[in-house]
Amino acid sequence: MTDAGDRRDAQGRGVVAAPLRIEAHALGRGGAVPVVRTGMGERKSRNAAVRLRSVPALVIAGMGAGMRGLKPGEVVVATEVRDPSGHVRVCPWADEVAAALREAAASASLGPVVHTGPVATVRKLVRPAEREALAARGVVAADMESSFLLGGSAEDRPWAVVRVVSDAPGHELLRPGIVRNGLKAYTSLKVVAPVLSAWLRGPHPAAAPDETADPAVSSAPDGRNEADLTRTPKAPGAQAPQAQGPRAPEAPQAPQAPGMVSEQDGGDDVRPRRDA
Repeated sequence: MTDAGDRRDAQGRGVVAAPLRIEAHALGRGGAVPVVRTGMGERKSRNAAVRLRSVPALVIAGMGAGMRGLKPGEVVVATEVRDPSGHVRVCPWADEVAAALREAAASASLGPVVHTGPVATVRKLVRPAEREALAARGVVAADMESSFLLGGSAEDRPWAVVRVVSDAPGHELLRPGIVRNGLKAYTSLKVVAPVLSAWLRGPHPAAAPDETADPAVSSAPDGRNEADLTRTPKAPGAQAPQAQGPRAPEAPQAPQAPGMVSEQDGGDDVRPRRDA
């Protein structure tokens, strides 16, 4: 039985949700447990949100688009999350999370700078004109998932949104330096990962977990601390497909550099990493 006074799932741990594979990899390498990959964009995020309702605490973490004054690798903790229609959801735990991240950064020789402010969820890549418009409304960073992943969750469930800047004014997408900037963001995600896990284990009150918790959320296959919510769950009693004869070997795939998004992560092609 899980103590409702802890931010924990049915196995005694909070959940860190990362939309992209590269984000989940960085967080897992940094020590965040468990990490669930939710997929890129609105549709996959809404689907994942349904399965995440059973967890009593949630951190959404990944890369995002920074506004003016921010640099790649810097961290933004959302004080509020704005959806594309303008609805605002205020985060009561933002200062607490930011303080923990700043304390960890201060103890590290090259810890990332930590900012707080509004994060906007958008439906398309943020270009320079859109970036200026968002900044004019007070937005500090933008992504393509957070408001959708939070949709329908309990108001008293502890949650936080933490985005590491992968692109910003002067460091736009589709320009030289995107891989270098992606590496900076990847490194910062590794740095913040153990802090987020520690926060999820904190003593502040949280809603009791749903007794019908989705096993894909609270545990990962093969003993790993990572699960994938982008896969469609198999129906009970479903039979595995029968072999159709030998398959031709697949061509080896080139390794994906940090800062890139591929079809496997929900994109339509391989391109420099989205802003969100």
